[in-house]
Amino acid sequence: MSAVLMDGKALSAKVRGEILEKARALTAAGTRPGLAVILVGEDPATADAAGVNVTLYRYLATCIGGGICGLGGMYIVMAEQNGVWVHNCVL
Repeated sequence: MSAVLMDGKALSAKVRGEILEKARALTAAGTRPGLAVILVGEDPATADAAGVNVTLYRYLATCIGGGICGLGGMYIVMAEQNGVWVHNCVL
């Protein structure tokens, strides 16, 4: 398989042009492109009224936060053991 030389500036211009066309089509249809989560703030009732699935976002935030905390805990344990994982390290 040979290497392919890509022109990043031309590709960027093409992608931006496609996105601009889609944004103009949305604007012409009466929909302003943007992020609904930023517009509604922190009130769940307002987000729900805007059509945002609040339960899904809360569930995802909890799962992602738990995973990040787990990685942080693993880092602390590994740093305490000088980077060596020991058997039966659970108290």
